[in-house]
Amino acid sequence: MIAAGAITAFLLNEISKEVPHRSFRINAAQENVPHYDFEQFLSEWERDKKGLVDKLRGRRVAISGEVYQFQRHLETRTPQADIVMCGPKRDTTVVNCLFGDTTPWKSVYPNQRVVILGYYCELESSWFTLTDCTIESVSGEPCPKMTADEFSMELRSGEFSRKHPPNYWDPPHVVVTGIVKAVRKVGNGESTSRLTEIDFATTTDDLISCQFEPTAPRIPKDDEIGREVTVVGIRLGTRPENPALQRCFRMD
Repeated sequence: MIAAGAITAFLLNEISKEVPHRSFRINAAQENVPHYDFEQFLSEWERDKKGLVDKLRGRRVAISGEVYQFQRHLETRTPQADIVMCGPKRDTTVVNCLFGDTTPWKSVYPNQRVVILGYYCELESSWFTLTDCTIESVSGEPCPKMTADEFSMELRSGEFSRKHPPNYWDPPHVVVTGIVKAVRKVGNGESTSRLTEIDFATTTDDLISCQFEPTAPRIPKDDEIGREVTVVGIRLGTRPENPALQRCFRMD
């Protein structure tokens, strides 16, 4: 097995590489594709949701906005990845983008802006959903990336909170790479509907735990204890009883 330090260096080097940017061009066959900035889309959605849906039903649509998280879709329960692009009102309105068999987190990270092209899909949801999506362009800086040790030391010293003040409505995302020390289910109910938490091993012996929703893609399993993984999650608060990161998903 490759040394953990070598894997860490490789992973951090890979995810730090600049994502290739592609300009957004619509060819002649797609010249009627409507293109919305998220803030523009949100304004029209709130003003006349039915009218917007009627206008876009069955059409290919391009939307640009900020990436917030990845997950499996709540209604379809398929292995498709789902990007949620969120604007100022991310607690109330989102755009779900289903990518089929592709892995969008290999080319875009939370906090970056993207242009996504997809077909409007009618599902029993209050959210707007695009399917068969492709990422047309990526811009902006991704969220911070660090090892579990670095994250632990920043939390212990208070440096992370100074650089990223707690904000419930716009919590900071962090990419963390480390060795899995423990995997457990938390909460009540069926195993498939419970949260999963992992602990990272750290040289400081501080507890760095990451919590995965049941809809997260590729949730860690018991047989991954001792392996190195890369996850991204949000830092919701500083209470010691809370996981260090929540709403996590895998980036490796």
